[in-house]
Amino acid sequence: MSEPTLSTLLAALGGLDAANTIAAYCARGPVSVREFLTALLTENRLTTARGPTRRAIENDAYACLMQLAATYPQTFLNEVRELPATIDRAEVVSALTKIPGADAAELLLAALAHRKGTIRWHALYALLSRGQVEVAPLLAKLLRDRDGAVRETALEGLRRWGIADDLPALVAHAARVSRFDLDTVLDAIEALCTRAGRPLPSVHPGARLEVFTVRGQVTIEVPRSALVSAGDPLGTVDGEPLLAPCDGVFIAADSDSEHTRVTLRRLVP
Repeated sequence: MSEPTLSTLLAALGGLDAANTIAAYCARGPVSVREFLTALLTENRLTTARGPTRRAIENDAYACLMQLAATYPQTFLNEVRELPATIDRAEVVSALTKIPGADAAELLLAALAHRKGTIRWHALYALLSRGQVEVAPLLAKLLRDRDGAVRETALEGLRRWGIADDLPALVAHAARVSRFDLDTVLDAIEALCTRAGRPLPSVHPGARLEVFTVRGQVTIEVPRSALVSAGDPLGTVDGEPLLAPCDGVFIAADSDSEHTRVTLRRLVP
């Protein structure tokens, strides 16, 4: 394939040959980064498509962004800084997730103050996915965010990284949520109290979490909130079955460089 222009790329998005065209476009060099980011901000097929093809075009545009970010990470960061309006695009924020280092984390942390809830959520989700503990001091405040997805993701962060000082905010949040959403708040409270060596507050019905640690290559094969019985496979560790130790609900598998911490919520009367 000859070297594609931006127009050639835009015409190919959503079509059968999009993957090949994206690969050839990204191979043109770092100049493609600014060109494509600029296209996200101007009127063209990326921004005006409607109907059933829009989703296909958006998916291919996201694939192109991810490939550009992976191939030219520093250029991608520099261009996003120089074109701050690109942070208005959720797919750009998501692409930053794949760029390691403090510079990308700085942009994601700044995006937590964005006016759009969708952008704040993408930034927070990215920070948690990257294991950026720098966001931990901000999580309790994010429980009051206007966007429900941001609040839910902040709860996940507090379950993983919350400290004793975050407990009052979690207890207050428990009083604001519906009973259908209460379990995730209680999970975060219990995990925090266990880490901090604190007794469970009166809002909590009693210890319910079953947490165990495994080492090795862990693959989880059940979705979050899946109902499992003792002995059911949760996934594998180094190819061997990882079995549920009790009846319960699968909550999470949190990995770091040394081990994976698996959490279930036991079924109680």
